Amino acid sequence: MGDIYVLLGIVLCAFVLFIGGWLRVDLVGLMVLSALALTGLVTPQEAMAGFSSPAVVTVWALFILTAGLTRTGIAHQLGRPLQGLARGSEITLMAALMLFASLLSALINTVTVAAILLPSAMELSRRSGYPPSRLLMPLSLGCLLGGPFTSISTPPNILATDALRSAGLEPFSIFDFTPITGAIVAAGIVFMILIGRHLLPTRSGDTKTGYHKAIGSSYQLDTHIFTTRIPENSPLQGRTLSESRLGSALYLTVLAIQRKGVMMLAPAPNQVLEPEDTLIVHGSPEHLQRIHASQHLKIEPPEQVRDLVSQHLFMANATVHTASPLSGVTLADSGLRREHRVHVTALYTADQTPVRDLRLHRLTPGDQLFLQGEK
Repeated sequence: MGDIYVLLGIVLCAFVLFIGGWLRVDLVGLMVLSALALTGLVTPQEAMAGFSSPAVVTVWALFILTAGLTRTGIAHQLGRPLQGLARGSEITLMAALMLFASLLSALINTVTVAAILLPSAMELSRRSGYPPSRLLMPLSLGCLLGGPFTSISTPPNILATDALRSAGLEPFSIFDFTPITGAIVAAGIVFMILIGRHLLPTRSGDTKTGYHKAIGSSYQLDTHIFTTRIPENSPLQGRTLSESRLGSALYLTVLAIQRKGVMMLAPAPNQVLEPEDTLIVHGSPEHLQRIHASQHLKIEPPEQVRDLVSQHLFMANATVHTASPLSGVTLADSGLRREHRVHVTALYTADQTPVRDLRLHRLTPGDQLFLQGEK
């Protein structure tokens, strides 16, 4: 009876850690495995047996393949052929997005496919004039329907194949799922063309603005941008941006300065600050607490952030390719801000890991840069 309570305690702790997100998911899994072995609920041999399972090794290989395609930039280049359909009808765009996403999901994790094709879908929306809301849902549906195309494309397929093998039965071959999944994908495309598209929401609006809003919301970049105001008698007035130490002390990047109704984008380090200047800054949420404790700056209401950013700044993402001259250099040496007047507000490596220190990170092929600049 005591073992049951121990097991329930381990499961409860793991559940809390998963929900809280304080530790990486894989680290929590290894901690659970260690706890089960240390408490004697499983033997060390049983605890390590999973690492020799073909299902586990196959899942590892699938993630390695996904990382390889993303790191080399191949995965992001796959979305480029879709741009040739920008002049097609809405039905053509929906069918192409669903088919392309489903086929790509046979090789790459579905979440990664959605992240890769999101910018392409938004660009299609901008160039074709169709609202993003009518293209993104077919894209998502295509990713979900095409996941089980092969016996190695999703963990459930892998586990089912391994279960048959363990039971001494003939396992599924790699393409046994393809006819069924192909029929499901075809039925999904037909449904979307005949019925589903009439159920999709039509949200009118500027698709160019929607593009950078979608990127910002998908990666939660909009929560890292806020505005501050320099009050009267602040010690910062009369100082340049470099002298203010906003970057070195508060880890903030000044994207723009609004002064007397005039917006100055990508201000130079020698730009002098004046009282009542409104600064659009980028930084992590925890650094916001430092500003609240500072008497030098005042936080503006969040509504002003959305208004200023939507009116003056545009967000886009870019991928570092293998032959890019940016490969191997740091952001400080890249000249993006100095020569092109754009800011890198976030950086993700090829395996979708966020980079904390943007200034010291050396760019590698597959890195995703999230840029903010003038429209």
